[in-house]
Amino acid sequence: MLVLISKSDCEQSTDEVIDWLFFKDQNYERINGADFLENCFSIILTNNSKSFSIHKNKTIENLFNVENKNFLWFRRWYNGVINIKRRSLFSPNIKEKNKIGGSIALRTHIKNERKVLSDWILHHLHKNNYSLNSCGFKDLNKLEVLEQASKIGLTIPETIITNSKCELITFLNNHGRIITKALGDGMMYMGNAGGAIMYTEEVTAELINKLPQHFGVSLFQSLLEKEFELRIFYLDNKFYSMAIFSQSNTKTAIDFRRYDYSNANRCVPFTLPKKLKQKLRGLLKQIDLQCASIDMVYTYDNKYVFLEINPIGQFGMVSKPCNYYLEKKVADFLIRKAKHIYE
Repeated sequence: MLVLISKSDCEQSTDEVIDWLFFKDQNYERINGADFLENCFSIILTNNSKSFSIHKNKTIENLFNVENKNFLWFRRWYNGVINIKRRSLFSPNIKEKNKIGGSIALRTHIKNERKVLSDWILHHLHKNNYSLNSCGFKDLNKLEVLEQASKIGLTIPETIITNSKCELITFLNNHGRIITKALGDGMMYMGNAGGAIMYTEEVTAELINKLPQHFGVSLFQSLLEKEFELRIFYLDNKFYSMAIFSQSNTKTAIDFRRYDYSNANRCVPFTLPKKLKQKLRGLLKQIDLQCASIDMVYTYDNKYVFLEINPIGQFGMVSKPCNYYLEKKVADFLIRKAKHIYE
């Protein structure tokens, strides 16, 4: 059986691949991380066995309780938004500032509890089934990938991870212009009153002057004077690349995700050099990925610079402008792999 593991039932790339599976009469089942928040479930562990039950979802039960092998496509998991009403949790005698601190601590605790459960669920699924990417079932460390990329011969940005204002000033002086971005996955918050998204940002001397001598651990890199950006989708040993000419627009020059809908970036298909593809294949093999999105830039001094890999990134932004029909290619790959299990 082919099983798709997704965040929720409205995840665009997954939905469009499913359209092709439906068109090709391929049977599949879908698991959404949200199912574990919206439905009652139980996991029972004894000395001799384990069992799993979840209300209104026999697919998940069968995956855990039946010993049939399946082929899994892991897209992303969802541990939910944690809303805590301070008034209902804390005594009215407690000061408001302490309630705020308590609610933050409790939210962190609930998040950690959910992660323990989701890690166990994904480990169990991966252990007992075949899958596209083992990385979907474990964290991909951005620093480890950068280190491996450098060892394999890819050019990476000059990088520092520090919590020292003094070290950061030295790094800025050495490189002239620098940026910062998240060490892991960037934060995204959406609330009733609005939302916030973490982008890659330039760090100036003026901003550094406002920092304390000792601040939270952060990642900084030299700012690359790029001719264009590259978003590359990799599947089954093949690369599908798109060049993004984001540099001419001040809004998108640092981070093209700050879309300018009134003046869209030009995006065109791009063919990677043979030697670059060989190095990227070597890196992807090392981190055990058959499918991923890769971010790179091409600089004005004719260098291809590797930035990062996202094993579960959206690929519609590459598929549609370049007419790659990646959703169909992913569906064909999944169908082929699912059939191979039973041959």
